[in-house]
Amino acid sequence: MFTTQTTDHNNRKEVQPMNETNHLPHLLDPEMVKKEFFNGENQPKLNLPAVYSLFKREDFPSMRIGRKWYTVTPLFLEWLENQCLRKKAI
Repeated sequence: MFTTQTTDHNNRKEVQPMNETNHLPHLLDPEMVKKEFFNGENQPKLNLPAVYSLFKREDFPSMRIGRKWYTVTPLFLEWLENQCLRKKAI
């Protein structure tokens, strides 16, 4: 999940770890979650109604603003990791 990124600070090169999710916005809607995490390309495939059902779960970190659903990216990633850890413990 980590790659390297070269940055230039005071005319010197440094290699630092870069999380692959850095390109994500702070708030994700169900369509973005499906596109980035459940699109079936080297990851599980969920259809959009299934992703919306995740957003409606009690244990899922989501909120509604008006009629739209959102999740905060760091909370979603933590939730997803916890789901994987929980599965391993069973």
